[in-house]
Amino acid sequence: MVHPLHKPGPLWRLQLLLLLLLLLPLPGTKSSPEILWAPLSNGAEPVLLVAIQFNLFLYGLRSLKEDILATTDKNLIIFSVDYDLVDQKVFWADLNAESIKWISMDTKKKGTVVKGIKSNCLMVDWIGRNLYWTDGTAGQILAIQLTAIWRGKSEYTIVLDDDLTQTQSLALDPLNGLMYWSEIGEEPQIEQAGMDGSDRKILISQGLGRPTSIALDQLSWKIFWSDDKFHCIGSANLDGTGISMLQLTQIKNPFSVAVFEDEVFWSEMKTRTVQRVQKMTGKNRAVLIKRSGQPYGLKIMHEVLQPRSSNPCLDTGCSHLCLLSPRSKGSCHCPVGLLLAEDGTTCVPLKESAFVFLVLPTVIMQVYLKNLKAFPGQGTLPEHRMLPFTNVDQLASMDYIVQEKTLYLSELNHGDIRLLRLKDPGTLAWRKITSVKGTVVDLAVDWLSGNVYWIDSEQPRISVGSLKAQYPIVLLSENLYRPVSVVLHPPTAVMCFVDLGSLDDRKRGSSIECASMDGSRRKMLWRKSQVPVGLAFSDSGTRLYWADTGRGLIESIQQDGSRHRVDRQGIQGLNLFTFGQGMMFWTTTDDAQITKVWYSKTEVLENRWFQVDQKIVDLKVYSKFSQQGSNSCSKDNGGCSHICLPNPEGQTCKCPSGYYLANANKCFESARC
Repeated sequence: MVHPLHKPGPLWRLQLLLLLLLLLPLPGTKSSPEILWAPLSNGAEPVLLVAIQFNLFLYGLRSLKEDILATTDKNLIIFSVDYDLVDQKVFWADLNAESIKWISMDTKKKGTVVKGIKSNCLMVDWIGRNLYWTDGTAGQILAIQLTAIWRGKSEYTIVLDDDLTQTQSLALDPLNGLMYWSEIGEEPQIEQAGMDGSDRKILISQGLGRPTSIALDQLSWKIFWSDDKFHCIGSANLDGTGISMLQLTQIKNPFSVAVFEDEVFWSEMKTRTVQRVQKMTGKNRAVLIKRSGQPYGLKIMHEVLQPRSSNPCLDTGCSHLCLLSPRSKGSCHCPVGLLLAEDGTTCVPLKESAFVFLVLPTVIMQVYLKNLKAFPGQGTLPEHRMLPFTNVDQLASMDYIVQEKTLYLSELNHGDIRLLRLKDPGTLAWRKITSVKGTVVDLAVDWLSGNVYWIDSEQPRISVGSLKAQYPIVLLSENLYRPVSVVLHPPTAVMCFVDLGSLDDRKRGSSIECASMDGSRRKMLWRKSQVPVGLAFSDSGTRLYWADTGRGLIESIQQDGSRHRVDRQGIQGLNLFTFGQGMMFWTTTDDAQITKVWYSKTEVLENRWFQVDQKIVDLKVYSKFSQQGSNSCSKDNGGCSHICLPNPEGQTCKCPSGYYLANANKCFESARC
């Protein structure tokens, strides 16, 4: 048996040393500075790994010895193979069985990585520890952890599936985080992208017939491909330049290609052979293997072709998959059926991902951000969930605690703030938590301490009460004229609010102010907007966003009052606004009373929209990961007997009417005369 740990002779030691020197990056290319090349004393004989119908063959390129590594079901066809020297495994894809399997070169133990897939070509990422494959039928490039074990459920991710036509072959460059693939559709081409699907570009689009296989040559920094339409083996520089063709009469229908040192190897369909030739001159052609069975995928096994390097994915903290990306980085990805949460590392089900609530007069519409379309506009609603409410005339404002799945709602011309737990089984049950005179114009819930802040239409004031709606108190009333909006950032214990100013005194115009959530440290933030609406914090709480319906602007400013900017301008018919998960949402109504919901990432200038047939009265973005953290009132009510209000340095205990504060945190009932 030819085992990949045979010691090399003196001549091969010299060749290997020269190869290692030549493997250093050329100018303009990048490679990991931490490559730990294998010692020469551990060198191995280069071995040809080839799939011949249902057998896996090993062929020593120096000793010329042959051995069968594995034999599969005779009804199956092994199309593609690759190996991992770290775990001493060989992987293969079987088109008929729709699976990817492996065998240990040491113990001969076998296993299955994934089932229910179609793979034209598979490749091992020996650094990031992932397995990639192409699905030409679906037009996808997919990946799974190299150590994955089939347990009845697939854990793979789709790396690329946009505008791929009959993906055929794949090659990886883990040292630089790059992958290359060929497409054999009407416009055959070879493309390049990061191994996470980023920075995609077309590398070669001319001179291709049917590129059935591609291989990277680290020695010459070239890419090679087999072309069974033009009956040749092509090559080019890794930037797509310098295309050349190697055409021999013996190259008829090449299926798979591999490169090692000065030679190129290929499996020939028509003559059922595996051949090799000098890669640049076409000389010294030799037939290595000729069998009655059809040869398909092949690889050269040698430690020089899988040099050790540090794994950037070890430091990412990904919950599921980490894919290498250019510039020696790693990025988190999720298996099919899960979505990457806003923390950038955790995979969650769709129902736990970020969403926007659209509040209609008697209905709340829930739209997951992942369901928003990528094209500019659509007349129909995206996929959504409806929460209809009976015995409601018109909703006015709302807030939501994600962890508890609890809605807080107010109605127009109705003084109640009501609570609705969506996770309760059976019928939806309302619970009134407080009553005020007039209408609750706006409300905000501190999801950490359990306090509810609100603005009512009767008096210019901001009130607060505990979650049980006990002990409501007036928090701010001095120098308030027409407060209309209040927003909280509980982790930093900051609240901001909009005051539209006095109708009688023109000098008292609209303003945006901020304060600690106990009402202290009040300060003016901005006074130049006409009608600010939809006040919202950035996810980190350091920046504040709003829309000015008077001037058709979307604006933002740092919480310290610096770096004001206009994010959007010239918006006609602007009504409502909110911000969350790095996305802006706003509504417009045109002369025909058509309401559109617009959305855009802050850093992207393109605005997208969908149409809603009803009036929208409020909208807000929510996520499980945006409602995290703690403040001084989130545990044991901050030591307060009644109302605990957080501030950046601690907390303030407050007492309701009819009580007085003693010992800084205890409220006692006042004596009645």
